[in-house]
Amino acid sequence: MMSNTVDFFFKKLSKPYYLKLFLWFKLPLAAITGVKLVQVDYETCAVLVKYKWLNKNPFNTMYWAVMGMAAELCSGLLVMMYAYGQKPGISMYVVSCKGKFVKTGLGKITFTCNDGKLIESVVKDCMANKTAKTIDCETKATNEKGELVAEFTFTWSIKGR
Repeated sequence: MMSNTVDFFFKKLSKPYYLKLFLWFKLPLAAITGVKLVQVDYETCAVLVKYKWLNKNPFNTMYWAVMGMAAELCSGLLVMMYAYGQKPGISMYVVSCKGKFVKTGLGKITFTCNDGKLIESVVKDCMANKTAKTIDCETKATNEKGELVAEFTFTWSIKGR
């Protein structure tokens, strides 16, 4: 049953107009700052944010909160994809966030989370046992040259209802 709902959500994410609507209604700051979905599949989610006037800080680099928002969206979309449409439902929220900034955020920054399979197994376990679990999802941010710009770890609480 899970694969049908995951496939349905996956197909929705693959349509650019659906993602834009989702961002405008659920995460408007991501829409305003220009977050774009680059890749989504069963294991990986990647989004891109371009450094521009709207998301800069006084030090002429991308504002850390914009980077954090894009990083959270990467792991969050994967969690949502596996939690979508489950009966009974799945509760999900961030309980912790850690960020490490390595290089200045200039140009196009791509945020990538590769924890899809881990998320899937935790969601299945939470559904089967109706328990709460936490999962650490890592998101790496790289610039156009492939250099590491930042690393984020979001701890998600996932609970089957």
